[in-house]
Amino acid sequence: MKQTYSTRDFYLASYLVYKDIQLITHRRSKGSTEFSFEQTDKLNDLTDEFYSMRAQINDALSFCSTIKNMKTIVHTNRAADHSISTFSSEELNNEFNNKQRGEK
Repeated sequence: MKQTYSTRDFYLASYLVYKDIQLITHRRSKGSTEFSFEQTDKLNDLTDEFYSMRAQINDALSFCSTIKNMKTIVHTNRAADHSISTFSSEELNNEFNNKQRGEK
């Protein structure tokens, strides 16, 4: 079984997604969202970079887009405790757009 890394740090989670670390699940509970990723050496390196202030953003517009997508995750399911698997920001955008149109 693969180990997972979980964080409630929204900006770290956004940075990891921006750096192509797959968001496995997110769970909303008691007013905050916990993001889960597969534990890998790359994830550990990126987390160290982020917290040591060595993180680099090469494309500011893409990073902003990632933050907006992550905010969608948090705010779409704010009303209740919720867990969802997410595999890519494209799938997330499709899911969000379908919810907006009333589709399932």
